[in-house]
Amino acid sequence: MKIILTVLGGVGLLSAGGCGMLDQVNDGLNYTSEAAGYVEKVKTFAEDAPELAEQAVNDTEAKEKLEAQLESIQQAAADFNELTPPDAAAEIHQTVQEHNETLQKSAEDVLKQVEEGKVSLEEWEQLDLVQNAKQITDVMGQIEKLGE
Repeated sequence: MKIILTVLGGVGLLSAGGCGMLDQVNDGLNYTSEAAGYVEKVKTFAEDAPELAEQAVNDTEAKEKLEAQLESIQQAAADFNELTPPDAAAEIHQTVQEHNETLQKSAEDVLKQVEEGKVSLEEWEQLDLVQNAKQITDVMGQIEKLGE
C-alpha cells in the first residue's frame, strides 16, 4: 500500500510540474499570437497610410480616416506595451516597446501635421512614424520563431 501511495504521490508531483510548463507554453503562444497581431496591424498601417496621407491633404474624409488610423495605432502600441512577455521574448518585447515610444510620439506629430495640412507623400516616407513602423514589422521574424 505504501508503494502505491508513493507512486501516486510521485506521479502527482510530476503532473503538477508539467502543468506549470504547459502554462508557460500556453503563455508563450498567447503572447506570440498577440504580438503577431500587433505587428500585422503596424504593417498594414505602414502600407496604407502613405496614400491616405496624400489624400488627406485635400480630402476631409481621408483626413478623418487617417486621424482615426493614427489614433488606433497609438492605442495598439500602448496595448502591446502592457503585454507580459514570456522570458524567451523579454528582449524582443523591450525592443518593440522602444520602437513603440517613438511610434506613438511620431503619430502625435503626424496628427498635428495632418490637421494643419502639411503632410506630403515625399515627406511621409522619411517620417519617424514610417521608419519605426518598418522596424517593428522587421521584428516579426523573431516573434514567429517564438511560436516554433
